[in-house]
Amino acid sequence: MKHLTIKTYLLVSFIILLLSISCNRTGNIANIDGEIVGSSDSIILVHYFDFVDSIKLEDNKYFNINTQIREPIWLKLQIGVHTCPIYLQPNLNIKIECDYNLTELKVKEEAKNSEILDYLFQQNALAKTSSCSKVSFMYQASYQDFTDSINELQEQLQVNFDAFVNDYGKKHRYFCDSEKDRLQILIASIKLQYSRFMRYNNTLSDEDIEEFFTFLNEIDINKPEYSQLHEFKDFADKYIDYKLSLETSKEDSEIKTESDYVQFIFDLIKTDFTDSKTIEFLYYNKLFEFLSYTGPDYVEDYLEEFNEMYSSEYHKTNIDYLHSKWQNLKKGLPAPDFIVKDIEGNEHSIDEFLGKLVVIDVWASWCGPCLQENPYFEDLKKEFTNKLVVFISISVDDNSENWIAELEKSKMTEIQWFAQGWNNDLCKNYNIKSIPRYIVIDQEGKIVSANAPRPSGDLKDLIEELIAE
Repeated sequence: MKHLTIKTYLLVSFIILLLSISCNRTGNIANIDGEIVGSSDSIILVHYFDFVDSIKLEDNKYFNINTQIREPIWLKLQIGVHTCPIYLQPNLNIKIECDYNLTELKVKEEAKNSEILDYLFQQNALAKTSSCSKVSFMYQASYQDFTDSINELQEQLQVNFDAFVNDYGKKHRYFCDSEKDRLQILIASIKLQYSRFMRYNNTLSDEDIEEFFTFLNEIDINKPEYSQLHEFKDFADKYIDYKLSLETSKEDSEIKTESDYVQFIFDLIKTDFTDSKTIEFLYYNKLFEFLSYTGPDYVEDYLEEFNEMYSSEYHKTNIDYLHSKWQNLKKGLPAPDFIVKDIEGNEHSIDEFLGKLVVIDVWASWCGPCLQENPYFEDLKKEFTNKLVVFISISVDDNSENWIAELEKSKMTEIQWFAQGWNNDLCKNYNIKSIPRYIVIDQEGKIVSANAPRPSGDLKDLIEELIAE
């Protein structure tokens, strides 16, 4: 009888444990049923810290976010180009309706903690509609106009935050602490973005510039609480660009080559940041940029470092995919062919120039950096006259009229071809997503470099080296 009692006790304990686990799992579910008014998109993106989830919009407007969490987390909701921060808590169960811009929110039914979502949409509306957050305003505004605008935004955000703390501070203490950090980073990120335009303002004194950047002294970039904020990811990325611009603007800058440029970025990430997730994200973000636009030539070592550190399969999958797109463009492989037209409409391909070194410039009339490089490219043509080198300029203008007009204006010489836009074999086969782009193909029709240096840089040295072989 005693033995039976023990067995019964153990059985009851086991059932209680199962029920406890079950209740715990149910209690940790966060659920948002949403409707987006005025949307023509078919999906929304939900950004977690280390991956992005795509959710299909039923009838282009209904969505559901349902996830199990142990503690509150920050998400970023995105539809089209519009985003909004979301603070997700265990046990949240809410039905909402919002506009396509993600600035207006209506809670359809009474729900626990709905005041947080309502507050975040209000703050998002303020930030998005403020002049200082718009790139067009940053580009045109005077320094005083920008500082007035950013100060006004900061004050308005603070008023809303203070009101929320007054009403709900005790109830949502953890959220309020995190939101205080988020607002600080949000304003700092806008200021860092504006700093890109400050370099063109010749009226600012050294004192003005020094005073402007004092906000960085108030931010500990390794504060643990920042690492879960999506705004901090944006800030950290801009911080890297800011530090890079400081270095390149020095007369004695150590950045002299593409390799130096890449090394500076990844060294900075490793020396200035300590949080492992932040470091992984920054590695991912910068590798994503390089692999999307310039290829793997200078980042192979950092790819290896990334492969040793990554914890997010989402990051790993994306980087592997981008890296794979360059595998057919390695040095020594046959150069992919393509068909383009000349000014008279005749079709051409690079096969016409087997036996010669081929140097290709991919450009467009609307591309400022392309036009800056054109005189250097013309100089190279003159310098290598009577050599077994062919220089080909290929425009990706959308229409031939703009292409021809720029040819006449800039007096561009020798071979001029037209690929018309981005949707063609040239751009697809050579993974071209930004211009100018320079490609070098050897006498046997094999790739030397699918992303060669610029004419204003080391392209001349590369050509001389190849001719001497």
